Amino acid sequence: MNGSSKILDCIFLNNWRYTAAITGNYLFLWDTERGIELSKQALGLQMDKNDEPTLNLAKFENKTFILVEFENEKRAFKLEIDK
Repeated sequence: MNGSSKILDCIFLNNWRYTAAITGNYLFLWDTERGIELSKQALGLQMDKNDEPTLNLAKFENKTFILVEFENEKRAFKLEIDK
């Protein structure tokens, strides 16, 4: 895919253990304590290494979302726990 593999923004999810980051093509979720990638989701946006997208965490009706904002585009990804 085109785009940057450089991390363009990252956030912690509720505490230091879980983090989310975006590159030019993907949204990643990591468990920092165990050092593993939990999820990788294509963004459907094309960003270069000098772009400045933002990540935010939002809660709505007992659901949690990661919001990706870039220029005039927005994407929301629902966080779910796989049991």
